[in-house]
Amino acid sequence: MKQPAVLPLTNKQIRTEQELTNRFLEGVPHAFFTTRENHTFVLEKGEYKSLSLATNQLTEEMLREMASPTLMSEVERLYLSLHQPDYHCISLLLALPDHDTYEWYDFRFQVTALQKGRFSASGLIINTNQHIQKQMRAETAKNEEIEAKSKEMFLNNLGTEIRSPLNIILGFSELLTNDAFTLTPEERIEYSQIIYKNSLVLTTLVNEILDLSRIESGRLQFSMKECLVEDLLLKMEEKWGSLVMGPVKFRKSEGRKGIKVLADQPRLEQILNEFLSNAVQYTQEGEIVLGWNYSLSTKMVELFVEDTGCGISPERLQELQDPTHGMARMENGTNHLGLAISQVIAKSMNIDISIQSAVGKGSRFSLFIPECE
Repeated sequence: MKQPAVLPLTNKQIRTEQELTNRFLEGVPHAFFTTRENHTFVLEKGEYKSLSLATNQLTEEMLREMASPTLMSEVERLYLSLHQPDYHCISLLLALPDHDTYEWYDFRFQVTALQKGRFSASGLIINTNQHIQKQMRAETAKNEEIEAKSKEMFLNNLGTEIRSPLNIILGFSELLTNDAFTLTPEERIEYSQIIYKNSLVLTTLVNEILDLSRIESGRLQFSMKECLVEDLLLKMEEKWGSLVMGPVKFRKSEGRKGIKVLADQPRLEQILNEFLSNAVQYTQEGEIVLGWNYSLSTKMVELFVEDTGCGISPERLQELQDPTHGMARMENGTNHLGLAISQVIAKSMNIDISIQSAVGKGSRFSLFIPECE
């Protein structure tokens, strides 16, 4: 089917459109323009003054002088567009005469092809600075609201996270110190282990809060030294092996001996403690494996903690990247804050963290570290 021809607007129709646009843009600096072959923007008489211009002709030299050096690529695109028949909208950051600051201006125009390879453009220059600032304020307010809600949730969950191990410590301490309760030697050992385990949880939580404060203030520091992998994991085994009780077994998987890595050892231990803490808390049966592997081809060392616990869903894994998402420990989750901080610490030491998990089957938390030459 033949398309109807598009008739050009008459001067009267153009003027009507301009009047309607003027009403809409009332109070906003703007000017209608047409172009000449030498890339000069010819502004409507009486309107160029709203843009603080002394003349109604805006030459290419004038525009380049007013444009922000950081956006000169957009200026180039503007002048290329004057030879491309189409509708264009290009935003420039300009400092007009007698203005100390840069402001945003939109060049909205239609380019028409003429005879003999010539082109004509007509359109509108409009100051969009107020509109952009309004959008930025709205976006800032939205982000501040989200941040405030996240912090409120964070503090609420923080209180729960502190009270839980603290109540356990107080409760079992009372059982051990109150003569009204008759306990067997086995019960005393079991309750003492529970108190010690929850003391570690509470200590870890306090350290995580302190680390979060250091991260936000940029004061997290590192002391990089050579670490012997087998000594590091032996220390972890001695600390955590006795804390795994009941039907859960703890074992160590050893890789190649004599391998060294460059890291801040206390920070590296902090990350492994986080992995082991979550494994112990969320593994009710099966085993927890602490170990390392070495790849001769890539010269990379993998330190890992593998468990047969409840596992983590793919959706939850995404949330582990955000320290402010919350500290609630979920039925198939982990400590958001601790793992998020571990991500920051590992990245600062040029260490990659990998988490593989399947709900109902377990998880494997790995650190990949280059071998120390």
